[in-house]
Amino acid sequence: MEKIKKYWLPLLIIIQVVNAMFLSYLWCRNFLSYYKISKVYIGLFILNLIIIIIMTIKKKLKKQKMFNRITDYILALMVILSLISACLAINTKSAFFGFPGRYEGFFQI
Repeated sequence: MEKIKKYWLPLLIIIQVVNAMFLSYLWCRNFLSYYKISKVYIGLFILNLIIIIIMTIKKKLKKQKMFNRITDYILALMVILSLISACLAINTKSAFFGFPGRYEGFFQI
């Protein structure tokens, strides 16, 4: 049980990478459209956000030290700057969701 608790986050990341590869394969074979794939990516984004919030609350309740590496700060800075860029865009809908037919907005990236 301890091994599952220890490796659940890397396992989740591996599952999501395999999922992205599988969705790309289905798109190449014309089984899925960009629109459906973008909806799956938005769902994964929401799932990741919920997991990060739960992990943060859990660490705070246990009073454990959070990871404070330089890569964490750089990643957080990239997300914040991307969010500011998307909010200040002329067409915010396309900045967050992407153009129709492409769907390469903030949530997918």
